[in-house]
Amino acid sequence: MRSVLPLRGPRRVAAVFAVVSLATLTGCVQLPNLDDAMSAARRIPETSFIYASDGALITRMHAEENRETIPLDQVPEVMRNAVIAIEDQRFYDHPGVDLRAIIRAFFRNTNEGRVVEGGSTITQQYVKNVLVERTKTLKRKVTEASLAYQLERRHTKDEILERYLNTVYFGQGAYGIEAAAKTFFGVNARDLNLPQSALLAGLIKSPARYDPLVDGEGAAARRDLVLREMMQLNMISPGEYDAALKTPLGVKPKQGAIRYEAGYFVEWVKGLIERDPAFNVLGTSVAERVNALFKGGLRIHTTVDMRMQRIAEVASKEVLDRDKDPYNGFVAVDPDTGAVKAMVGGRDFFDPDDPYAKFNLAVQSRRQPGSSFKPFTLAAALEKGIPLSRMYRGGSQVSIRMPGGEVWSPKNYESLSFGSSLSVREATIKSVNVVYAQMIRDIGAEAVVEMAKRLGITSELKPYLSLSLGAQEVSPLEMAVAYSAFANGGYRVHPHGITKITDAEGTVLYEWRPTKTQVLKPRIVDQVNRALQDVIRYGTGRREQLPGRPAAGKTGTSDEYHDAWFAGYVRQMVGVSWVGFPKAQIPMTPPYTRIRVVGGSWPGQIWKLFMVNALKDAPSLPFEAAPEADMVTVRIDVTRNCRPNRFTPPNVIESVQFEKGTEPKEICTEPTAPVTATVPNVIGRTEADARAVLEQAGFYAKVQQRACETYPPGVVCSQDPPGGTGGIAGTSVTIVVSNDTVRTSVPSVLGMARNAAISRLQDAGFDVDYVFAENGTTAPSGCQDGSVGGADRVWAQSRCPGDEVPRGSRIVIYVNPIG
Repeated sequence: MRSVLPLRGPRRVAAVFAVVSLATLTGCVQLPNLDDAMSAARRIPETSFIYASDGALITRMHAEENRETIPLDQVPEVMRNAVIAIEDQRFYDHPGVDLRAIIRAFFRNTNEGRVVEGGSTITQQYVKNVLVERTKTLKRKVTEASLAYQLERRHTKDEILERYLNTVYFGQGAYGIEAAAKTFFGVNARDLNLPQSALLAGLIKSPARYDPLVDGEGAAARRDLVLREMMQLNMISPGEYDAALKTPLGVKPKQGAIRYEAGYFVEWVKGLIERDPAFNVLGTSVAERVNALFKGGLRIHTTVDMRMQRIAEVASKEVLDRDKDPYNGFVAVDPDTGAVKAMVGGRDFFDPDDPYAKFNLAVQSRRQPGSSFKPFTLAAALEKGIPLSRMYRGGSQVSIRMPGGEVWSPKNYESLSFGSSLSVREATIKSVNVVYAQMIRDIGAEAVVEMAKRLGITSELKPYLSLSLGAQEVSPLEMAVAYSAFANGGYRVHPHGITKITDAEGTVLYEWRPTKTQVLKPRIVDQVNRALQDVIRYGTGRREQLPGRPAAGKTGTSDEYHDAWFAGYVRQMVGVSWVGFPKAQIPMTPPYTRIRVVGGSWPGQIWKLFMVNALKDAPSLPFEAAPEADMVTVRIDVTRNCRPNRFTPPNVIESVQFEKGTEPKEICTEPTAPVTATVPNVIGRTEADARAVLEQAGFYAKVQQRACETYPPGVVCSQDPPGGTGGIAGTSVTIVVSNDTVRTSVPSVLGMARNAAISRLQDAGFDVDYVFAENGTTAPSGCQDGSVGGADRVWAQSRCPGDEVPRGSRIVIYVNPIG
């Protein structure tokens, strides 16, 4: 970096003469003070940036001025020289005011009778751009010259050049060299070459007149003038000059509306800054915060994970892949921090033909969540002392008298009946409305409202009994936040999309500090989690099971199929998916949709696609369990919530934890007789898969091991009874698992009758083949006894007696022919 130039001798005299002369001409004896001018200077609008969680740039934001500030060392020397050559050739020699240039311009303009040349230096231009009013008066010129002189006494030439290059206007809304390089060439300033630098330098004098996107020929002539000046100043060689002249302008046509990824998320983040008082550091009014957002040069660091964002968008488009399909609103939240990791607010935020493109269905839309709201009723009931084992009246419909005397008669989905009585656990698994209607009657609607608000629902909720069935409207983001308390062990988190905001210099203006408030006791969370895991294992969400990963969730379908939801979670991620029509509450049934849409269909498919792919490399984490001292584990029939009897199939028996004193104690009265079932074929499966398949079908697995030559270790090579046959549920199926490490000693069968030899070898765990051949007529491998005679007697065996070989190996015996 060059030093501040000392003003001695003629240079100082010239500078003082120029400033004083101008002051005298205007009658001014009081010259301006630089400090006063700097403090009163207008803030230069500067482009703001939004970044993803990994630091990748998502988009830029600017209003009428697109500006980015960069240090001088990121501006190539060829660009600096181009500007100096055409704007201020004596920049490094004058003291801020160039008397020689002023005099030269005066005489030339006088001779021409019009202004054809200016005498302002780069320093004066910076002062004009930033520190003084842009009125064309002689008084302003005096002020400009005085401030330029003071600026040169305080700053180095390179510091002034850096400020100038970051503030000068190049046209097309681009202020500063970085914005100009990207606007006209789509590159960073550091990557500008000689022809590009010359073109940009030529724009400074008159950005509109020489705009290459408007007048290519005029811009080329101006660029060539800059190149000629650079060659005459020995900044470039004649060869470089000739090559640059032959180079096409290479500017890019101005694009229409700027597209960027995660449009709905970015718009939500912008809205947070504009409306949320948490960002008052950027301004105490909405107008001030908007001004900071678009002109403040902010660096806004967000929570969105772009890999997950793309997965969410792809999942939505894969499931809803037709123009007439309904829309999807999806949001994924980190339950430990409340950070929004992905957001789908519609089909395409930038679609000019979609009337709902700018409406964020994940945040702005509020629709009935149906049964996905039931976990809040469940949590409130558990707090009130109603256990999962509490039995309620079943049936397809129930009548409940409300406080005002009216009768409320809710019914189950499709008016289905699930038996005369059901436990709370079973009603949750099967999403039984009549049970949840009785539960909210018992605990009061106010308790459910309080629970939902405590967990994070911010929409207005009225204490009506129908609340337990999700009859009041909420947004997907609210639901994701509320479900987070189940995933994280009982803590309420606050949703956020911004982690940090800095100014252009890196000063931190705002930083998110996560706060967690415990709103549920661990024993309540544990029971909710177990019930909602069973929804995915056995209930309405069973198609949403995640391979090798514990998951919990709840489906939701509103009356008349207007809205369908799936809200689910694993330990480290909560996802909520809503499907519906934004225009109105249109039933999602044929002919409006291809299928009848329920929570376990399209919303669940989108959720599962997201979870499987987003968490592909994430560990499988268990949910936090309640303290063991508060819980007891018992084996129950999970479909009836009672202790299994001798006829209960194993596929419905599970070891379940209950809060002490609430565990089922009764023995199941059903089934009352053995249940017949078809034995599945498990040959070719791994032992673990075979066990799971058999248990799911109602059978226990009895395992034996031996070597199976055509199957790899650990794979089932035979079973008894075979697949496809009938069996009694609860009985065992013997499976043989290949294991070549299990070895046994080969017995001797030489001289034995064929059938006796086969039996002996099979009893020892070997497979047997036999060959009829006259003793001595062939020379088989293994061991033989040439003295053995007699029909049907063994005279050779392929494995010698006493050999230690894998159990299940095949042994061939050679037998004298019969007759």
